[in-house]
Amino acid sequence: LVTSTGVDLTSAEVEELTDRTEGWAAALRLAAVSLRGRPDHADLVRRFGASHRFILDYVVEEVLAGLPRETQDFLLRTSILERLSGSLCDALTGRADGQARLEALEHLNLLIIPLDDERRWYRYHALFAEILRARLATVHPDEVAELHARASAWHEGQGDDDEAIGHALRSGDLERTSRIVAIASGRHISAGELSTVRGWLEALPPEVVRGHAQLSVSSAWCLVLVSETEGVAERLADAERALADGCDGGRMMRLALVPQLALIRSELAALEGDSATAIAQARLARDLVPAGLPAATEATLRGTATVLLAFALARAGDLDAAAEAYEAALPDLRAGGNRFATGRAIGDLARIALSRGDPGGALRLCEAELGRTPGESAATDSAAVWAVMASARAELGQAELADSAARRALELATRTGDAPCARLAQATLDRIRLLLSDGVGDYRPRPGAGRQGPVEALTARELEVLRLVAIGRSNSQVATELFVTVGTVKSHLHTISGKLGAANRVEAVAHGRELGLLG
Repeated sequence: LVTSTGVDLTSAEVEELTDRTEGWAAALRLAAVSLRGRPDHADLVRRFGASHRFILDYVVEEVLAGLPRETQDFLLRTSILERLSGSLCDALTGRADGQARLEALEHLNLLIIPLDDERRWYRYHALFAEILRARLATVHPDEVAELHARASAWHEGQGDDDEAIGHALRSGDLERTSRIVAIASGRHISAGELSTVRGWLEALPPEVVRGHAQLSVSSAWCLVLVSETEGVAERLADAERALADGCDGGRMMRLALVPQLALIRSELAALEGDSATAIAQARLARDLVPAGLPAATEATLRGTATVLLAFALARAGDLDAAAEAYEAALPDLRAGGNRFATGRAIGDLARIALSRGDPGGALRLCEAELGRTPGESAATDSAAVWAVMASARAELGQAELADSAARRALELATRTGDAPCARLAQATLDRIRLLLSDGVGDYRPRPGAGRQGPVEALTARELEVLRLVAIGRSNSQVATELFVTVGTVKSHLHTISGKLGAANRVEAVAHGRELGLLG
């Protein structure tokens, strides 16, 4: 249609313009008019949209002007929505005929698209919606914020946190946004949706987060749960100041915050290699869980404290006590619906089995968890479980099955922002690549690579240690990721250095690169 008007576009420009207009014939014709005789096609194609005078004038004069006033108002006020339902439209317009109006607009073929077979959800043609929003901002500029506030309230009532927060942000009401994020963040952290929570927190002004106890605590959780330590102490200090000032979201939230501060300190101490403090803070957190909380909240806090106690015991080398604590935590974690911690507990139990030389036992633990139905376990599709399952299969020489499990772990971990699981999955994929290429469990230098002379082969675990050191991990961080003690890491590094003829870890990494062991 565009090229037939004499406008010479590249295939890429035609494709972009078609995507931009979603094949809207009138818009394509108007694009042709605006592009005719213009040398800057690419730039105009990119900018073609609601602000372009041709298409804006066309919609206002030829589409909207011919509609009844009530229909025009309905279109403008609901244009702020990405998805429309009758009830949601009613919340914005204050009327009770939203479903009938959506069906009528579809019958008129007025650039509205059903999103399901039941005709419960619709969306406007993307370009049409942009034009409507531009028109709304012109004729009713004072109503835009209120419309977003109404949309936020409706989505909050439906339990749709992401949409509720998005509209609250666009309404400009930071107090409302902070309240919703504070309430929702705990649920989503328990579900392992760390990227989502971090996105919400980053969308708020930093001073708002620092001035609210729950938001500061949620920010600290998002750091320590992906093994980041920088900034955690500052967020804890912010939370304590906000608690002292009464900026905590109310009594129930305050009761739940106090043990969380100890929980985060336990996690932070474990990451920094201070097992004694980690154990003490986890026990303190368990003692601080107050009576009077909702049953699920109480179970989550108590179970999380027990998991962190197990985590600290494992880092201290007491694997028997750690395994016992993990087992004790699972009933509370399942009762509280904490998918992230449940997956972590199962994954860590399996890693204990791996560290004891029992990959078969580790595999059985992971398979049993992944075989549960969603109603039986909150960790049915956990990145942590898939990652350890991949490691277990790699240890058993099941390269192809290990590859599949590691890719699933990497997909889940990337989606949720679980960096430690993503690193474990990637390390497993690297090991599998070598396993498939060499056909052996030990890793030898590539033929003809780098240094001369015989070099003793590295084991799979030694290769993992070397690769983590190569990307800048400290001994404590390597110990955390591989579920071993710092002393074990030092022992591995001593052996690696001896095998590679290196005097220290820096030389070991350099020699490993020369030999092709680090990719």
